[in-house]
Amino acid sequence: MARPATPMFPEPTAEEICSEGALSPDGAAEFTSLSRPEIDRAIARGEIEIFRYGRRVLIAKREAVRWLATYLEASRQNAGRI
Repeated sequence: MARPATPMFPEPTAEEICSEGALSPDGAAEFTSLSRPEIDRAIARGEIEIFRYGRRVLIAKREAVRWLATYLEASRQNAGRI
């Protein structure tokens, strides 16, 4: 069966994405328990969506959770391959 052309759930609005607040890259590193350079690399690879307020780089908290969850899912899938 072919996949539907449109997603089953609509893309969240900017208001929904930012409703839980935003983090600086340092805050995202602390929130995820990862290093700041790892956050910077993920941003550079396009894995974490950022936005700017003036010169500040910000990451929606929901985006940080989404990004971290991709690693949890990959870890679960690879758990049986050790």
